[in-house]
Amino acid sequence: MRLRTSVLVVLAFTAGAFLFWRYRIIEPATVLVVAPSTSANTGNGDAYVQVYPMAAAAARAIRSGAIPLWNPFQQAGHPFLATGLYGVLYPFNFPYLILPTAVAIEAVVLIHLIAAGVFMFVFARRFVGSLGAVTAGIAFMCSGFIAAEAAWFPPAVASAAWLPLGFAAIEGILQTRRAIWIVPLALAVAMPLFAGWIQTWVYSVYAVAAYATVRVGAEFLNHTPDTWRRASLLAAGFALGIALTAVQALPAFELAGLGPRRPGGLTIAQVLILGVTAPTRLFAEIADASPAHPRFAYAGALLFLLAPLALASRDRLRPMFFWSLAVLALLIALTVFTPVLAAFRMLPAAGLFRKPQRILLLHAFAAAVLSGVGVDVLARTTAASRKARLVALGAGTASAMAVLLAPVPPRTRVILVVGAVLAWMATLARTAATRRLVVGGLVALLAADLALATRVVSLHPYQGVGVLDEAAELFDWVAARQGLERTYIHEPSTLHYALMAKHGTLRSIYTVTDYEPLSLSRTEQFFGPLQRRHRDPPALLTFTGGLDFDPASPHAPLFELLSTRFILSNALALPFRAALARHAPGWQQVRTSADGKFVLYENSAVLPRAYVAHRATTVADGEAALAALMQPQFDRWRTVVIEAGSGDALASDDRITPARITSYEPSTVRIETDTAAAGYLVLTDTFYPGWTARVNGVPAPIRPANARFRAVRVAAGRHTVEFRYQPASFAIGATVSLAALLSLGVVAWVGRKSH
Repeated sequence: MRLRTSVLVVLAFTAGAFLFWRYRIIEPATVLVVAPSTSANTGNGDAYVQVYPMAAAAARAIRSGAIPLWNPFQQAGHPFLATGLYGVLYPFNFPYLILPTAVAIEAVVLIHLIAAGVFMFVFARRFVGSLGAVTAGIAFMCSGFIAAEAAWFPPAVASAAWLPLGFAAIEGILQTRRAIWIVPLALAVAMPLFAGWIQTWVYSVYAVAAYATVRVGAEFLNHTPDTWRRASLLAAGFALGIALTAVQALPAFELAGLGPRRPGGLTIAQVLILGVTAPTRLFAEIADASPAHPRFAYAGALLFLLAPLALASRDRLRPMFFWSLAVLALLIALTVFTPVLAAFRMLPAAGLFRKPQRILLLHAFAAAVLSGVGVDVLARTTAASRKARLVALGAGTASAMAVLLAPVPPRTRVILVVGAVLAWMATLARTAATRRLVVGGLVALLAADLALATRVVSLHPYQGVGVLDEAAELFDWVAARQGLERTYIHEPSTLHYALMAKHGTLRSIYTVTDYEPLSLSRTEQFFGPLQRRHRDPPALLTFTGGLDFDPASPHAPLFELLSTRFILSNALALPFRAALARHAPGWQQVRTSADGKFVLYENSAVLPRAYVAHRATTVADGEAALAALMQPQFDRWRTVVIEAGSGDALASDDRITPARITSYEPSTVRIETDTAAAGYLVLTDTFYPGWTARVNGVPAPIRPANARFRAVRVAAGRHTVEFRYQPASFAIGATVSLAALLSLGVVAWVGRKSH
């Protein structure tokens, strides 16, 4: 495209994205809490309880000049960068560094709505006319999937927006044979992962790779000259894109491998947490044009008319590919109603995720392309022969008629009837001007349909975060007095904003739980015996590092190992408070909020964050460690359980000796000990790869202690112990990513010079 045309396209999609965001996502919002439905994440909960606090914390760290590798405020310590969700290294999250977090969330959403439309236009313009490309851009930008993600989780829409650019780069390489297209291909492969949504990234990589394979295969079959060169350029783009992700991918997959999402770790019940999707339900989502919260499968009612028209294009390969992609995504989204999901989950990384309905991203993308090609067939006489156009339009009309016979809303019926009339008028038009005018009306109808079908009622932090401050009085009191001891925020519902788990990260309070999709199996196993058993399902919280603590549990002493000094609870949580008073008398109520809604408990006999244990029991693994901790004779004030059988058993009857933490930073902890006998220095922080230890400057091995924590063997006397978080996964990944970035710079320079 010429520069002037490019600017106009970007401005047009910017205006459209802003209007769509303002009047269909923000303006209708009136409801504070909307729970997720069984078909898509329609709630606003994650914007408050996950995105807002973590984005604010990441921005604070980066503005201070540090990359947040470790978060000491959640789950007794947890990787920050490795979670992958918060786009710590994603360059297009820059609004978080310059704007208030609540505003930055929406700025990131708006940027990627624009990108979704522009990137799709760029791709479609490689093989259809302007009207068709505009249609494809609008259809993708305003699709139910993109709108749902924009209303729910900024990293998800940011990741999805890059998909069309990967396809555009493939076309650029195949059509021009220029190496410069390696750069956008590599970026399109890498940026979805950096944006923060690994599931979308995996689906996108598979789709882009499949398209490249089909296109290159067709080139070989047609004996196109220089096909090997083009295939090599595509391979280089993919390789550099994957290499570019290494700094984020290696830590993320390391964390995933240590948690419930490890390969083969998810049960089918966990995978289908949104429930199953029956064919009737999926059809209803595809065909329902009624204003509502955006539905993943909705791509516009006119899809039933335009998708068959796309098959009349003189270019048969692309429509057939996108028809196949759309159908495949629908079959996977049907969950247990077809065997396709089970087969798909056998692919590398495809089985790591819950909610397979998110594969409908590929349906939204393919549907947008087919809509654009269908409009192109109507708008340009050269796009298809007249006979093929009439046959395809007949098929599209029959498809629309079939939908009219189904139980669909009146709005859908009107759109299909008007759309069919306009399509026939365009086909029968005698002049090019009349045809383009009528097709323009059809495009406007599609845009209006997609825009009006979206109506988001859930509020966002952009519209106010006061709900997060209801318990601020007690949180501030804790923050001023906590020292290094921890707080348990008792609120089992992740949608209760006043006591959400991530108040720890938001307010720099050391907490024992969290709401983190990439949590550790150690956390899940440790919390299991403490969990209130009549929850439904009982493992819902522990899967994400949360805990609905039951003080009446026979294993409640495990809770004391977390060095927890405070418990903050809702005053109306009467069963929990009664159980705490009856079964844990060491906890005393010390404060009540001014409005009477929240109460604070304190335990004056808290286990130190760092201490030397002079009695040690060695066991084989984490499971055996947990079993040993649950034995009635276990005494946390005397004994530590060391895993892997590699530690020395100690049999002293002495009580633990408190150690002094002289410096506590996210990635560095310094501790001084002074003991009369040898023992294990225990730090009640999460045991995790990448932490190293030095005793008096000499490297020392870190042992897993008490199923979750870290321990280092120390002799009698005075010692200085330093723990540092220096993950090899990050160091290796950074080296690989830097090499890939430099290589892309060389490609861009050479490509520019050779233009």
